[in-house]
Amino acid sequence: WSACREWYAREASLPLPNFERKELWWEDPDSPSHYEENFEACGFVRVDQPQRGDLLVFQIPTVGRPCHFPNHAAIYLGADARLHSEDAPALGGAGPFIYHHMPGRLAAREVYGWSMANRVKLILRHKEYIP
Repeated sequence: WSACREWYAREASLPLPNFERKELWWEDPDSPSHYEENFEACGFVRVDQPQRGDLLVFQIPTVGRPCHFPNHAAIYLGADARLHSEDAPALGGAGPFIYHHMPGRLAAREVYGWSMANRVKLILRHKEYIP
């Protein structure tokens, strides 16, 4: 969520709130489902097909551990992997691309492939974002 919040702030001048949450909240069946319960209050609406700037919400379990709720988010970049707020080298390939932060790694732009697309639970568009 932090990398996505920062992307919206840098790329679209849209500040988004942070939410207090405990570590590994998605493994606790009694925990709130943070993405599902808060997206509307943050200005997002559900859509069926992604376009640049949409928030993709995934359910990505850790092998051997429970995963009760969607627990990961990325920004859909489409065919244009550029980030307008920073100088970064072009990515190879035709895309589509996403921008996200996986645990233990730096935030990165990557090809949005089959393994991630199969885990999408929500496609969200911010009402004030203009691509």
